Amino acid sequence: KLAQNAKTLDQWNKVVTEWQAAINFMKTVPSTSQNYGIAKQRMVTYPKNLAYAQKNVENLKQQQSKLQKGQTIRGQQVFNSLKGIYQVRGGLTPVPVVSVIIPKTGWDKLSQADKINLTMYTQSLISIIKSNPAKYVDISQSAPAYNLLVNKTANICQDCWSIILSN
Repeated sequence: KLAQNAKTLDQWNKVVTEWQAAINFMKTVPSTSQNYGIAKQRMVTYPKNLAYAQKNVENLKQQQSKLQKGQTIRGQQVFNSLKGIYQVRGGLTPVPVVSVIIPKTGWDKLSQADKINLTMYTQSLISIIKSNPAKYVDISQSAPAYNLLVNKTANICQDCWSIILSN
């Protein structure tokens, strides 16, 4: 029944899990069982149903990815139009963060959609910073804490970001 009504990625992932479990169960029916014939028939249709569900998962992931990419691009445009800056802050603390700093007056004028787009862009900065952490460490390479800061920046968590509104 869920397969007939599934719409979201989470729902289709659950459908995939259930079809896989059903297939695994059918494989356990012994050939001596009175249900073996039914299990054998279902082993023909269930993998097709699983493939259909997996295809829906892939399609939804692609749609989500395209949407997120569009939101990130628009978020970068918003960021640039507000003349924002971003930096890694708190490098010597247990949890450093990527902070986007923009004027509060600009934020207040943004539509809800553009606030979401700016958020998506801010999240995307994590992978950019992780790919070249030394670029975001603003102390001398000869400083005793330099390697520690580069390492912490390279391992910054995916949820370690903020948007700061300046006056």
